[in-house]
Amino acid sequence: MRTDLAVIESRWERETNKPVKPIFDLITQGLLNNEFDAIPYERFISKSGLAEAIDYFNSNKNILTIYIGWHGDERRLCVGEYEKMDAKSLLEVIKMRRFEDRENPIKGMFVGSCYFGRKANAKILLGFDSPLTWFAGYRDEVDWGLSSLLDGFFMMEYVNIRLRNVIQKYKTRNTLIYVCKSIRKHNSGLISNLKFSVYLKLKNAEQEIVDLMEISDEELDSLGYYKGD
Repeated sequence: MRTDLAVIESRWERETNKPVKPIFDLITQGLLNNEFDAIPYERFISKSGLAEAIDYFNSNKNILTIYIGWHGDERRLCVGEYEKMDAKSLLEVIKMRRFEDRENPIKGMFVGSCYFGRKANAKILLGFDSPLTWFAGYRDEVDWGLSSLLDGFFMMEYVNIRLRNVIQKYKTRNTLIYVCKSIRKHNSGLISNLKFSVYLKLKNAEQEIVDLMEISDEELDSLGYYKGD
């Protein structure tokens, strides 16, 4: 069986490297008892390489969520050693295939970098013309080890729920709500310390966005059709 998640990352340091790939390998190979295929993975070293990796996964109708791992600041991803990509440019890459034969399949994006998970970037990535339903990231500088743990908790819950087909209706939205309820319950300290946010685009006329880490459990439940523990 396949997941609908893909991972893209670059080399984190010039002399040493601490890739997040082993965390995602653990999710499929260890925690899920080798029941599922490995999570698709690509590396990049430049803006063009990141764009090509996103476009490659964007052409796969089975991929609905992309995780991007690399350094960032308040407005841009630091792509490779010298290049940067802001939220508007990142959205343009995501939309590259929107006018081809089928609707753009990517609905969620998790950016595992410092600072980039701020609301200003979320407003751009989840704007009226965006195919994305949700965006997650960190609003401040984060410790690599602790943020990798939270990344792993989030994605383990996401993959587990998607592959076991727990949710039947409005899957993208309700899967996210289910995952957020779970990580809030078990990882509230990490979420607060790391200033982690998960933004959801609402279905109202204004298409407002809400941070699912900042609202109450009752408000979280009210946003979807899923009810339960």
